[in-house]
Amino acid sequence: MADFYKKPYLDSGVFIAWIKGERIKRRDASGQEEIVDRGKIGEHILTLAEKQLFPVIISALTIAEVHKKRNMPKLADDENQNVLDYFEHEFVRLIQVDRSIGEEANKLCRRYEEEKLSPNDAIHLACAKRAGCDVLLSWDDTLNAIEDPDIITQEPRILEEPRPPASQILLFHEETEGETAKQETVPNAGAPDVRGSGNGHPEGEAGAKTAQRRPEEKRAAKE
Repeated sequence: MADFYKKPYLDSGVFIAWIKGERIKRRDASGQEEIVDRGKIGEHILTLAEKQLFPVIISALTIAEVHKKRNMPKLADDENQNVLDYFEHEFVRLIQVDRSIGEEANKLCRRYEEEKLSPNDAIHLACAKRAGCDVLLSWDDTLNAIEDPDIITQEPRILEEPRPPASQILLFHEETEGETAKQETVPNAGAPDVRGSGNGHPEGEAGAKTAQRRPEEKRAAKE
């Protein structure tokens, strides 16, 4: 299991669960019933991507599949459009499905025939491998059962954000102390510089919260 994602590929089911706020009941390894908040987990991963901690890799097949994944209801019109709009973000990178991807997927289907890997899931796996992804995130048990030597397949999960290097923390404190000393020694310096406090957003905390909303919430806020 990957400790922290470097370059994750997201199956279409991750986006569907996020946009629909999906929560499911299932039994854990010990047989106890648990509730998995797939929507919250998906939002968490996309928020980390928005903070530029890693890119999100998808394929052209992902764009088609979010309309309706197998054994799942189709998205409503507004949900579908919100996901398509979300794919326009710079941190979402697209892998095209071409002949070589199709040929690789064909080989993967035959290689993992015992695991019953479907052609569509094989295309996702082939795209993730072409992009050099370290992990393929999916809620599909069949896909997650694949043990490929080049990539990990697993369920999405809540991650602990990595702490910045000690040298970076020290530099931040030194700069902060320098700014404080400067403000104390300069009388009537005027209004202080406005700095964003919301993970790099110039609008500050409120801006960060707005950027982390689901697409439909952003649209409602604008109206």
